[in-house]
Amino acid sequence: DAPDYYPAWERLAAIYRQSEDKKDEYLRVAREMTRLFPQDAVGFGYLGEAHLQKNQREEAVKAFNQAFVIAPDYSFAGYSLFDLYFEDGETENCQSVLQTLEEFVKE
Repeated sequence: DAPDYYPAWERLAAIYRQSEDKKDEYLRVAREMTRLFPQDAVGFGYLGEAHLQKNQREEAVKAFNQAFVIAPDYSFAGYSLFDLYFEDGETENCQSVLQTLEEFVKE
């Protein structure tokens, strides 16, 4: 009844995130979240994770990077981005992410 009701999309993402056989649905929902609120870092975090679940690394990096640009204190995106860069041997990008995390994340 309300296709633009963001909390419902977020709830669906949380449900699909846990399901091994709902990867396509998870990706669809995460894309919808970023469409509805393109300045919400969490939506891009879900999108990055959904891409990873479908073995779409390049798209995952883009989504996590977008989340991290929007909210440099969003540690999930930063740590995920760092891991991907590290696995790909991109040391300069790793260093950049770590510097941003050090500046903005106080855990």
